Amino acid sequence: MASYAASCEPGAPRSGLCKSIVCLAGLALAFVILAAPAFAQQGKPVVSCESLAKVVLPNATITMAETVAPGAFKFPARAPQAAPQAAPAGPGAPGAQAGPGGPGAPGALPGPGAPGGPSGPGTPDTSKWPEFCRIAATLTPSSDSDIKIEVWLPTTAWNGKFIAAGNGGWAGSISYQGMAQMLVAGYATTSTDTGHTSNGGSFIIGHPEKFIDYTWRADHEMTVKAKALIKAFYGAGPKFSYWIGCSLGGQEALIEASKFPEDFNGIVAGAPLNPIVMFNADQLWPAWLKVATGVVTSATSQSAVIVCASRCQSSCASSAAQTSKDSLEYQRSLYRTSCHCG
Repeated sequence: MASYAASCEPGAPRSGLCKSIVCLAGLALAFVILAAPAFAQQGKPVVSCESLAKVVLPNATITMAETVAPGAFKFPARAPQAAPQAAPAGPGAPGAQAGPGGPGAPGALPGPGAPGGPSGPGTPDTSKWPEFCRIAATLTPSSDSDIKIEVWLPTTAWNGKFIAAGNGGWAGSISYQGMAQMLVAGYATTSTDTGHTSNGGSFIIGHPEKFIDYTWRADHEMTVKAKALIKAFYGAGPKFSYWIGCSLGGQEALIEASKFPEDFNGIVAGAPLNPIVMFNADQLWPAWLKVATGVVTSATSQSAVIVCASRCQSSCASSAAQTSKDSLEYQRSLYRTSCHCG
């Protein structure tokens, strides 16, 4: 424990060992949560699934409310990616493609925190899934918001608990695989695309409200709406609520816990991207250069990442103990290995 504490203390760059420990510990805790017996009385619906289509929620439109028969669920094709957008002239404008460093979560679970698209590897076998109520909705907390969520509610043997499944990478799709694990274990569950369908950060260009949705608002709005639908369906809200995620999902967990501590009774925050500003800068800066110049060499990209990291460090660093040299050396290693910035 001493070595773990030393390598993972707040503000210190995390080693690969540290991130592996954090994510594996989180996944182990997830297994404990999923395996725990349901002490609450098993919930039964008090209304039909289809009637939930008429539930009125603030800044929300319910687009689907249907009962899915046991084993009948088919994973939908991943939503089409948003078309790349040209960046405005001049430095500092987000580019149209993601830079180095891809999504992904350590560990063997294909669920929360792993790439959320249903077309990814490890798609679960649905033949043994129970019957459930599938609800889809579009949330519009701002005039430029387009947040997609799904809420899955077991129609029999609900354990009285609720789990939200986090995302991976830049999100952009609902984490169906994460939801699947929770549903089979008896939980009501939910996930969101965080308000966009891009592979990278191109959706930010000219859309500050979408950026807010991605960074925190989509998760909170999803949670509030999901709890309301749970109460409408079962006649009572969940007795306990949890968030589970790794990679971006771990960062989402930390933001939820700090901004909205009342949303969840517990969180599993595996390998959170913290500070996420530096990680996103590492990803986006080469793409910005490519849009501006049309050509990016590896040497130019790395130099630009170091410059960008320096800017982030000077404006965003919260710990005086982390020197500029440490930050630059860390960013160089991040660029070479495409690992998490956290």
